[in-house]
Order: sequence, then C-alpha cells, then structure tokens
Amino acid sequence: LINALADAKKTSQSVTQNLEIAEKTQADIIATRNEYRPVATRGSLIYTVIANIAGIEHMYQYSLDFFKRLFLQTLKRTTRSDDVQVRVQTLVPAVTLDSYNTVCRGLFERDKQLFAFLIAAEIFRASGDIKDAEWQFFLRGSEGQRLADPDSWPAWTNEYVWNEVLSLSFVPGFEELKNVVWSDENEWSAWASSDKAFESVPSAFEHLNPWQQSLIVKAFREDLLQYSLTRVVGHYLGNQFTESPAFNLEASFEDSSTVAPIIFVLTTGSDPTATFTEFADKKGFGDKKLMLSLGQDQGKRAAAMIDEGRKDGLWVYLQNCHVYVSWMSSLERIVENIKPDETHSDFRLWLTSSPSPAFPVPVLQCGMKLTREPPRGLRANIKDSIHSLDQAVWEEQDETGKGRSWKRLLTALAFFHGVVQERRKYGPLGWNIAYEWNAPDFSASVKTIRIGLADEELSWPALQFSIGVLNYGGRVT
Repeated sequence: LINALADAKKTSQSVTQNLEIAEKTQADIIATRNEYRPVATRGSLIYTVIANIAGIEHMYQYSLDFFKRLFLQTLKRTTRSDDVQVRVQTLVPAVTLDSYNTVCRGLFERDKQLFAFLIAAEIFRASGDIKDAEWQFFLRGSEGQRLADPDSWPAWTNEYVWNEVLSLSFVPGFEELKNVVWSDENEWSAWASSDKAFESVPSAFEHLNPWQQSLIVKAFREDLLQYSLTRVVGHYLGNQFTESPAFNLEASFEDSSTVAPIIFVLTTGSDPTATFTEFADKKGFGDKKLMLSLGQDQGKRAAAMIDEGRKDGLWVYLQNCHVYVSWMSSLERIVENIKPDETHSDFRLWLTSSPSPAFPVPVLQCGMKLTREPPRGLRANIKDSIHSLDQAVWEEQDETGKGRSWKRLLTALAFFHGVVQERRKYGPLGWNIAYEWNAPDFSASVKTIRIGLADEELSWPALQFSIGVLNYGGRVT
C-alpha cells in the first residue's frame, strides 16, 4: 500500500510538472502567435479587397486557397531573421507588395490604380488613419441634398460644388472650411481653377494629410480626384503601388502548378500566342507543347490533349475559350479532376479567353491570370518594353563588339514604342484612329535591328524605313 501511494505521489508530481510545462509552452505559443498577428491581419485585409474586386469584372475571381498559396510563397521568399520584430517588419510590406503585383498581372490597366487605392483604404481604415466620417463623405458626398441656400455660394463656383463643400464641413476637422473659403476667395478661386489642384491645397488646410486633402479636391474638383488618389496611394503604400507592374510571364509561371492553369485574359487586338511560343522555346518546351484554337466540336480533341499533356509532361495551350461556351462546364470538370500525384510535374495548362460570364468561376479562382495591355504612362511603357527582353538578348552583341550600339538602339526603340502607344490617349490629336500597336510590332523591330547590325555598316535610312514605315507605319490607313 505504501509503495502504491508513493508511486501515485510520483505520478501526480510528474503530471503536475508536465501540465506546468504544457501551460508554459501554450503561453509561449500564444505570445509568439500574437507577435505575428500584424502579418495575419494585413493578409486578411488584403484578401478582403481581392475577394471583392470580382464585382468589377467577372474574370477577377480569386479563391482563398489561391491567396493562401501566395501568402506562403511570400513567407518563403522573404529574408529570415531570428528577431521576430524584424521578421514581422519585413513580412508586412512584402505580403502587401507581392499580393499587389500578383493580382495586378490579371487586371486591366483601367482597374489597377483602383485596386491599389482599395488596398490602401482597407488597411488604413482598419488602423484608424481614415476616419469613418471621412470615408462616408468620400463614398456619398452630399448624397444629392440641397444644403446651400439659393444664390448663397461664391460667384466662381456653383451650387453642386457648394453643396459638397457644406457636406464636407460636417466632417470633423473640416468645420471651418466654408468660412475659410469665404475669407480668402482669391486664393481658393485660383486654386480651384488650376489643373494641378490635386498636388496641394490652399494654405489654411495644407497641414492635412494627403487623404484629407483629397476630400477637399473631391468637393471642389472631382474631375481631378483620380490623380489625388494616386498621391494618396504613394503616401501610404509607396511609389511601387502607383505604377503598373511590368508584364512578367516568368514570375507567373513560377507561381503556377499542375493544378493551377495560366489564363491570358484577352483585350482588343491582343494575341499572347507569340509571347507563349517564345517563352516555351526559352524553357525548352518548343517541341513539347500542344496548341488548339477552340471552336465547335473541338471539345473531345481538347480533352484528349489535356489528358496526353498530364501523362507526358507537355504544355497544353487552348485559345479563345470564350468562343466555345458550351464546353466550359466540361473544362471545369477536367480542371477539378486534375490530381497532383497523378499528373506529370512538367504539365501546364494555358488558356486564353476574352472576358466572359460563361468562363467557369472555379477555374478562374485557382488559376494565374494575366493581361497584356500597353501600360499607362511613358515611363511604364518603356519599362514594359525593356523588361520584355531577357538578359541574353541584351548581351547577344557583346562578343561582336557592337554591344554598345545594340543596347542604345534597343533603348531608343523602347522609347519610340512608348511614344507611339502614349499618343493614343490624346484621341485625334495623337492618332486619327486608335491603331493597335502592340508587342509583335516591337519584337519585329528588334529583329530588324539585329539584321541591320549584321552588316559591316549600319544603314540608317534602311533601318528608319523598315521600322517606321513598314513595321509601325504599315498599320496606318
């Protein structure tokens, strides 16, 4: 009995010690988890935005599983540190930027800055930097209410604008706006008539942050609000978020998998086939790819190609999915039935489609989406053209002694291509017709320069005629 009691006592003490160790371990886990909570919070805020952009365009569908894969890839790519605080400070901006760049690859140019602003707004509304009253005014303005008495506004403005000003005056921090405007009409009139009004506000409110200043711009010059919001994004998130990321097929391919198809979302005049073919050759899949343009009665052939690709590790490229609406449900089932452990690791499924409500949502949610449009802005255009040329292309003339001339000509061509693209936004002042100059024109001109440099002496008239008159001028009617 005594021995049994002694054993029971030892067991009790051991259990007690183990419980204390378990409690301490649990406390340590909770403490460590709380230290990483800012990263999880940032991820949840960004996914909220990503999940909601499907309301803008049907093709902008992203699943939680897709975002979790992206989140984990960011964790693996970022520099590790034993100091948790340093690690967290590295991860928070990395998760934000990686999410922006990855999702932006599949957005149309017109929506990229909206996406960047929504990320900034979601993050800083959660932190309290953007107050609820300010956000409500930004969304609703005066809500059509007639707050101004008849003929009670300054002569240089109008009733609509003055209603917005009075509505903003109810927001904390702007209570004196109406009185300040009346007290210094000359300054406010000159500012409101300026095309650069989004860059700053009159001196009485220049102490406000860029977000609050954008509310004043909204009230007086709503036509300039877009530019003001770009300034807001740059202030809160950084300048990386104010420019469209360069088209990067390599990065998209690295993020893809056997079960995640790569989807080219087509725009008017775009055809990614040449880009895909060049990339396949670069990766050693030039003769290991299957290509098919979908159409009536092509479903069985497409399914057989996917099945062959899965077994033999081929790339399967199916064009114009939007044309074959009746087969989209079959495509959905095929993609859902692709099992990683039953599929060759080299297999990739490539799809092209114009925006279509018939495109299967599950395929969109698990896939890597890509769009190829001319970026907005001369700088972004030049960067996009330069990034489309890999390092081997830049260095191919180094051994011939013509490397300097080759690189200068490529840079000049990128500048020329950017100018040609940018002129379209000026309507008839730029080009009478919005001609669809695109990547194939640039690629053809690169080949023209390569041929020209092969001669002992470069012929400028021949180069100018081939690129200016034939490659680009050939589109002009």
